[in-house]
Amino acid sequence: ALVREIKPRVVVETGTATGSLTSFILAAIQRNASGQLISIDLPPQEGKLTMDLTLATEEIGYYIPEQYRDPWKYIKADAKLELVNVLSNNPVDLFMHDSLHTRSHMLFEYAVARNLMPENSIIVSDDIFWNNAFMDFVLTNRLHGYASFSNPNIGAFVNTFDDLERNAGL
Repeated sequence: ALVREIKPRVVVETGTATGSLTSFILAAIQRNASGQLISIDLPPQEGKLTMDLTLATEEIGYYIPEQYRDPWKYIKADAKLELVNVLSNNPVDLFMHDSLHTRSHMLFEYAVARNLMPENSIIVSDDIFWNNAFMDFVLTNRLHGYASFSNPNIGAFVNTFDDLERNAGL
């Protein structure tokens, strides 16, 4: 619904795996008749980094129907190494964290997205109940976070800046 409403030019997600969430994003992009999704992920390995399945590179996104794949670009990489590059070189309106759900990694991705995305862009995170990273980030940065009643484990905030940040060119 969010992708349908804001009609982003570019969406970036981390953590694709089977592509279930990716499919919903791509379906909305197709209904909008515009937009692109860039996904950054390493193939998961069962028992490593909280993953419960193993996928080969060619299996990433296997849930994505063929008719939704045109506006999708998959980058096989670690988000710690590639996220800065992708956000720096694309007009990203919406970022979706769904990769490694450790506190340090979540805080890293939120901080990179917040600093490299424009004001009023939207940052979304899955699995916000795994730890306090989402709430702590929202509070520390004096942002307004939101979670759906139907799935409160997904949180979002609008990337807003204070006057000092605006004057510094963020």
